[in-house]
Amino acid sequence: MSNKSARSLSTIVSRTLAWLFFIGGVVGAVLGIAGLHVEITVAGLILACTAGLILLKLRAGRRGGTETE
Repeated sequence: MSNKSARSLSTIVSRTLAWLFFIGGVVGAVLGIAGLHVEITVAGLILACTAGLILLKLRAGRRGGTETE
């Protein structure tokens, strides 16, 4: 497997997992709000926010962003 295809595969896998965590966090937050469970709501929001930040970083990396870490 070439380096470019391996990088592409890892990017696809990481983006898919990030989207799954994001959707899971949003669903968890909604269920926590519906059930009036503060802990579940907060955990869901933390998960969704963290996954959202990762998705934004992956998007910036794909566009060839020149921002430094």
